[in-house]
Amino acid sequence: MTSEHSMKNNKLSFVLVALLSLSGCVSQSYKDNQKESQNIGDEIQQYTAKASYEKAVSIELPPFDPSELENSSDPFWLKNRINYTVAGVSLNIVLEQLINNRPDQKQIEVFYGEEVDPNQLVSLSLKDGTIKEAFNLLTSETDYGFIYKENRVEIERFISKSFSIPVPPGETSMQMGNQGKKASDDEGAIIEGQFINTVIENENIVNKMIQNIEGILTVNVKDENGRETYIDGAVRSIDGLSMLTVTASPSKMRKVENYVNDVKAELAKQVLLDFRVLEFRSTLNDDRGADLNLVRDIGEGTLQFFTQGTSLNPVSAGYGFSFKGVNGWEGTTAFIRALEKQGTVSVESPITKLAMNNYPVQVTQNKQNPYLEDLSTTVNEGVVTTDFTRGNVPEGIDFATISNVQEEFVSVHVTGKMKSVVGQELREIGNNKIQFYTTRESDINFTGKMRYGRTYIIARVSQTKVASEKTENFGTEYIGSNAANKEHVETLILLTPRRFEQ
Repeated sequence: MTSEHSMKNNKLSFVLVALLSLSGCVSQSYKDNQKESQNIGDEIQQYTAKASYEKAVSIELPPFDPSELENSSDPFWLKNRINYTVAGVSLNIVLEQLINNRPDQKQIEVFYGEEVDPNQLVSLSLKDGTIKEAFNLLTSETDYGFIYKENRVEIERFISKSFSIPVPPGETSMQMGNQGKKASDDEGAIIEGQFINTVIENENIVNKMIQNIEGILTVNVKDENGRETYIDGAVRSIDGLSMLTVTASPSKMRKVENYVNDVKAELAKQVLLDFRVLEFRSTLNDDRGADLNLVRDIGEGTLQFFTQGTSLNPVSAGYGFSFKGVNGWEGTTAFIRALEKQGTVSVESPITKLAMNNYPVQVTQNKQNPYLEDLSTTVNEGVVTTDFTRGNVPEGIDFATISNVQEEFVSVHVTGKMKSVVGQELREIGNNKIQFYTTRESDINFTGKMRYGRTYIIARVSQTKVASEKTENFGTEYIGSNAANKEHVETLILLTPRRFEQ
């Protein structure tokens, strides 16, 4: 009994020792894994650690002098202050007294350019002013340009400057709208039908600016024979660089600079035109299109509407109707969601164009549908030959736009065509099956003043398709069946102008 009890104790001791040994092994492995994980964690923390800041941080800046920065290009002697008054004295004498009345300084050389009269009489009165201010007064009186250097002053009758114009080089030609059709090819034939047409032909902004600058430089002089006109200066363009070089007197150059700056400011304006094409199929009532009153009611809370009148009659074209999103909603998205309550809406890919101020842009999105345009079969000595010509039916939109960008509004002129395939049929002609397309084409001509961020309906085209089918069995229609289908399809083109600032 004792021996058996002893054997049980030995077995229990062996099991305990084995368990402790295994426990020790697992514990050591766990510690190793923990250490390795800690090392990786420390490395991650080293590269991703961010400094902790309080809500308010005080940054100490070194002391600085808020005085005006000095223009290092001007000689130091231009800042010397003087009191000087003279009347009816030659220009060369006045300059000598102004700049070389310094016995301890190096003499400054004066260079007179072409068409400059050193003996021109001038008058000057300056109290406690700088020498540079005295030169500015002399420029106003003599219309000469003074160029300052360290030990030299150059006086020129004309000064030259170059201006870079922010437009692409080359000429622009554009036609917007429909020309209409002539009744015949005879000379003087009348164009039939209504049309609205805008034409820009060989327009070159740089050349137009040259003409206007020449107008600024033009001088009218009365002589004994009447009046003589001549250009007091010169202006030239650098081909391929959209750059102008102007040579003029200082007074004329100031006017040229003001004109060029005004033109550059207008050319710098841009607008982002966001077009959306929606195709709507009504499921509430086949006889009506999109009910804008219902859209307004459904979109309450997500859309804000702006209309010129009080009625949103669904049979009207919808001109003057505009909207924008509110409460965080984008306008077009909210409009589509509200429109889907009445039927199904398919959205074409959005078309976005960046347009410069008064610069034409074209917006095109087309899909080509191939078909057999011409099919002929020839039999020669028992050999049948089939010839065919492949054609394409385009489907999509083609717009031309020009915008006048203003501070709060943008005036947009949009013209173009919208063409869509509304039906197709496979017909058999001479043992050949040919595809026929039925298309719908609409002319769009829109001019309006738009506010940024609002979405406008610029075109709304509706079409109702009616189809009926009848079948007969055993030669009589009483055993057959008949069916009728009526579908209303409406296409809306939306335009949202957006600000674009660099």
